[in-house]
Amino acid sequence: MTGRTTGFALHDLAVGYPARRGRPEHRVLTGLNAAAAPGDLTVLIGPNGAGKSTLLRTLTGLQPPLAGTVLLDGTDIRALTAAERARRLAVVLTERDLPPLLTAWEVAGLGRYQHTGFTGRLTEADEAAVAWALESAGALHLADRQATELSDGERQRVMVARALAQEPTAIVLDEPTAFLDVGSRVTVMGLLRRLARERSLTVIASTHDLELALRIADHVWLIGSDGRLRTGTPERLTIDGSLSAVFDGDDLAFDPAAGVFVPRPRATGTVRVTAGDPHRYLLERALARYSWRAVASGPADLEITVTEGGYLAEHRGERHRFPDIEALTAWARDRARQGAADREGEPCRRGGHARQGAPGGHRAPGREPDRRGEQIHETARRGR
Repeated sequence: MTGRTTGFALHDLAVGYPARRGRPEHRVLTGLNAAAAPGDLTVLIGPNGAGKSTLLRTLTGLQPPLAGTVLLDGTDIRALTAAERARRLAVVLTERDLPPLLTAWEVAGLGRYQHTGFTGRLTEADEAAVAWALESAGALHLADRQATELSDGERQRVMVARALAQEPTAIVLDEPTAFLDVGSRVTVMGLLRRLARERSLTVIASTHDLELALRIADHVWLIGSDGRLRTGTPERLTIDGSLSAVFDGDDLAFDPAAGVFVPRPRATGTVRVTAGDPHRYLLERALARYSWRAVASGPADLEITVTEGGYLAEHRGERHRFPDIEALTAWARDRARQGAADREGEPCRRGGHARQGAPGGHRAPGREPDRRGEQIHETARRGR
């Protein structure tokens, strides 16, 4: 597995569907130029319907390009025979069902059949390769388990082992973290990055798990709804605004400082939090749920300070103290609800009864006022 320097390279690639039976050719993406290097985990991201799956099928030779070329280690993918492509390139699709009555060892062993000839029998060398693949994928302890009894995370490890057993130069994975819980998603993506580095593999994985991808990936292929392919490190695509350009919408925005996507409802107001991390980050995240937009400097509608005894909030010239973060966020939520009702030009009422106890003489519907953080009005009106 040495001496490889090129990985995948796309040159003026167009992908889509050729003309057939009276239907005209349909190009999904055109003019694609990109590279994925050995030793790197490259993630492919973009909105639904942008053409990610079509591009992956073209990369793996399952669908011919409409124009341009796909090179794998310097060779046009179309020039490879099926056997040559199977030895160089492993493909892991989003499969929930594995062949019945097979153990994890036997599933991983399927990756050796392009090396075994017409007999299909595994030699001692083949079995050693399967053992190495399972161990590399962290799945050797699953070898004797029935494949149908494996959890989603365990199953994905075995599928990665099957790909490794091929001893390819490149692995392409379609949604490898689909159906997995949070812990398993992190484990699988971390495994792919480690294998890319340790084995000098070219690894390309599509995913909708954007925040995890941006934390783990070495390189990103970003497809926008405009059909444009943007490439670079996660940091570069964050700084130049590419991620925001592709994913920002009326209800969602990319926060470049935190590297996460946040809801973007109509803002209640601005808030400045004076605290060290993790208090500052957690408070800003909690308040963002109720449409408070965090600012680092300048005037703010709400100012929060973490004190030894809890939290101090200053809002419209009044001070309120809270013993814990739950009491503070409950108060901020009520302020947001009241603000939304005021903007609509009607009192906050439920079932015709005025809500009492919340700001402006109202109470949140169906609940008593939150008195855990007895809100001490110090009536410190600014200017007094």
